[in-house]
Amino acid sequence: MVHLTHKSCFVLGRVLDLFIGGSADAASLGLRPDQRLANLAATLCRAGPDTFGREPWQAFLTATNVVLRADRHRRVRAPVDAFFGQVEALRALAGGRQVGRILDELRDGRREAYAARARLLEDRALQPVLEPLLPALARAVLHWSGGLHPVAVVHDEQSALTERRMRRLEQILAAPPLEMIRLPAQGRFIRFRQADSRTDPRVQVADVLAGVARKIVTDDLLGRSDPGLTALLRPYVDPASRWCEQLADPSGRTAG
Repeated sequence: MVHLTHKSCFVLGRVLDLFIGGSADAASLGLRPDQRLANLAATLCRAGPDTFGREPWQAFLTATNVVLRADRHRRVRAPVDAFFGQVEALRALAGGRQVGRILDELRDGRREAYAARARLLEDRALQPVLEPLLPALARAVLHWSGGLHPVAVVHDEQSALTERRMRRLEQILAAPPLEMIRLPAQGRFIRFRQADSRTDPRVQVADVLAGVARKIVTDDLLGRSDPGLTALLRPYVDPASRWCEQLADPSGRTAG
């Protein structure tokens, strides 16, 4: 399984989740995404640069990143106000386009935005909304467990994958509506170990495969895809990937 993450699409999905979706996606570490909001994020990501121009779009993405990021001053109002200022700036450029309607819906979430930002700061240790590795790992565990079997994970050393977060992932997997997971009577559902990528051949092979997948989808995104390679990768792409484009298919079908 390959879980794709386009940074802009991921960030946009998380801000829609935070201010419209009740933070359900972030709170579940990516296991309970709202598909409608994910589609809106992908639409906004695709259309943004051409619709609004490079500088306004980059200013919006910067404000989005700031409003999702914890800071040492634990500010709530200033990042939220700055973000919605950028929303209004883009709305003025959107006209009657579909992206304008997405921004309208986002603007309507402002009333709850301050409380949502405060919750984000409270939950940042276990649910860091800007860490794409956690939902990717969660989806991999769900895929390989089949909802029934314990899994052992070997991963290269990453500070984001703390013991507390792995236990949180276990709890989410065992909770409704993912209750098809059957935790073993004794022991842990996820056996997790971090390894040095310089010496562990399993991690090295995984890095090579991930690099190949990244090259294929990046070429597809830039319009220089190899149809044969894309077709080989397509069946392995996680449908919950955060990718702003669909993988092109010569037959006219799309995936991703």
